[in-house]
Amino acid sequence: YNILHSEPINDLSKLSQYYLNEIIKLHSFHKEEVIKLLGWSLGGRIAIDMAGILEDDGYKNIELYLLDTIIDDETLSAFKRDIDPIEQIEFMKKRYLEEGYSQEYVEKVINASDATEILNHTPIKTKLKYTKAILFKAMRASEGVPDDLNSYTKRLEKNNIDKALDNIRVIPLDVSHFDILNALDEIIEVLD
Repeated sequence: YNILHSEPINDLSKLSQYYLNEIIKLHSFHKEEVIKLLGWSLGGRIAIDMAGILEDDGYKNIELYLLDTIIDDETLSAFKRDIDPIEQIEFMKKRYLEEGYSQEYVEKVINASDATEILNHTPIKTKLKYTKAILFKAMRASEGVPDDLNSYTKRLEKNNIDKALDNIRVIPLDVSHFDILNALDEIIEVLD
């Protein structure tokens, strides 16, 4: 949403409700059916919040598929505060352009980065009771990320997802956070 619209939404609950409303326009859910949500990185945080909304509405059969989603804790927040934001933006620009994204798209991503940071630092409001999750955890260090941050996130067994729910299966993948789609075959195998 925030990449495509000039007025970003930096409230996680509002953004999650927006996405859920958009999905419901395409497919109405029945309380008995299994609802599957997938999210990568911040998208996983949004999926977790959407699951909370669904649970509040009485849904109990929710499955989350999280692609290296990480919930911040005090240590992660401290690491991130030490990262120079200008260097981070320059790294992002360079990386996305090298991957073949257009200059226009890269600028939209950069313009949405403030809202993204606010969303990433939103604390978990409630622990999910019924939702199950599979976390695809990237085990390789990510290029452009400080070594101590890479080491810390690798040691997080469940990427702090257990702050949001208890029923978590972790599948380690031999990829970095940014390259997780290189493990698409392994991910699809689990999704089938």
